[in-house]
Amino acid sequence: MSEPGDSRAERGEVSVRECSWAYLLSAVVGLAMVSPVLRSPPVDSFPLSTYPMYSHPLSSTSRIDTLLGVDAQGARHLLSPTLIAGDPWPILAVEVMGKARRGAGPARRRLCAGAAERVAAAPGQGEIVSLEFVTEVYDSRAYFGRGETEPSSRQVLARCEVERP
Repeated sequence: MSEPGDSRAERGEVSVRECSWAYLLSAVVGLAMVSPVLRSPPVDSFPLSTYPMYSHPLSSTSRIDTLLGVDAQGARHLLSPTLIAGDPWPILAVEVMGKARRGAGPARRRLCAGAAERVAAAPGQGEIVSLEFVTEVYDSRAYFGRGETEPSSRQVLARCEVERP
């Protein structure tokens, strides 16, 4: 029977064979991580990505298409996805805005008219007298870094009145 602390593992001894396996495994993992750099042509893969979203510089400005409510004093109000698209899911409102942006005047007028009907029927929206389909440009650094939440530019693409009975 052996005494406690008598085995190689308990004394912290490692054989040359065990060290060799550890070094070999480390080398294989290291080569696998570096392999995307060595490929020709480069292939998008773990751990390095050539996907354009990650491999190209991004603009510091963001362009956002939206529909705004305007009151009698000219103040602009954000509208909910339900008022914009007729559905509470924000992704649907974004899709509707994208279709209107890509479309011509008739698509924008349809969006505006449909939203105007929903705003007119919605409780708590009585101050809104018209809607504007706009493209706003924001400076991301100013918005998040300095708290400047007003757009650097706003282009009105369509406007419609909210008609109430």
